[in-house]
Amino acid sequence: MAYSSIPKPGSLRGPCKDECKHRDCNEAHRIAGERCALCSDEIGFERNFCDRLDGIESPRHYVHLLCAELWADEQQRAKKVALKTTADVFELIDPVDPDSICKRSNGEFELNWLDGGFTRFQFLRLKDNPKIVVIDGPYMPKDQTAITHQIRIKVL
Repeated sequence: MAYSSIPKPGSLRGPCKDECKHRDCNEAHRIAGERCALCSDEIGFERNFCDRLDGIESPRHYVHLLCAELWADEQQRAKKVALKTTADVFELIDPVDPDSICKRSNGEFELNWLDGGFTRFQFLRLKDNPKIVVIDGPYMPKDQTAITHQIRIKVL
């Protein structure tokens, strides 16, 4: 990712401090006064910035380099989370074997056991797994007769 910065006004390579008729100075002041497409702060002087990245929905043209890097990291994390399916979770929690795995809208998963298939050993295996967090359980869901144990987890 190519980036640049504008030296502070009055410095050796920077634009003139006071208003002038130099085209480059006026352009530097204009860009420095534009707002970042992500954080809305001024691009400013002596701050690295780049052109807006594909995928950033904004009429603004420039982005602080730090904002762009944070945004790109967040996009990568979102892709990883989006790839988590019930099959992915099943592979992740092996040898724990629930009868069903249900994905909730908030990205959590419910592990369900029917008719006594749940063991304390399975719960301890889940708690020791560094790739998941046990949020709640084990418990028997209200108004359920078939599910004897349910555990809510979040995949890291």
